[in-house]
Amino acid sequence: MQKNTTNPARAAIYVDSSNVDGVLGVILGRRPNPHDRPRWDRVKAHLMSSGKPHFVIARHSFSDKVYPLYRALRTLGWQIDVVSDAVSHNPDPVDVFILRECGSILDARRAASCKG
Repeated sequence: MQKNTTNPARAAIYVDSSNVDGVLGVILGRRPNPHDRPRWDRVKAHLMSSGKPHFVIARHSFSDKVYPLYRALRTLGWQIDVVSDAVSHNPDPVDVFILRECGSILDARRAASCKG
């Protein structure tokens, strides 16, 4: 990964929370236990060299089971985005959020390139 040198304040890495457990579950053949999950402090430290990491959680999947992960990530300094917007062609609110954020980043870069 290359560091964004043109506009580091707009650099971002998004982690889709529902996909983390889903992929781990497929690999393990069962629901992941806490010790199976990534060491989020190490993941964040690595990602900080490329941009600001965001952890994205869909509001409909936010429950008592997810809250300990949410709390732990907040303690580690992650930005947590709990999202609920969905659209007819994409019912996954996390996908919609990430696509909108990517669109905003692209729009900002295009505007900056037109000025410079």
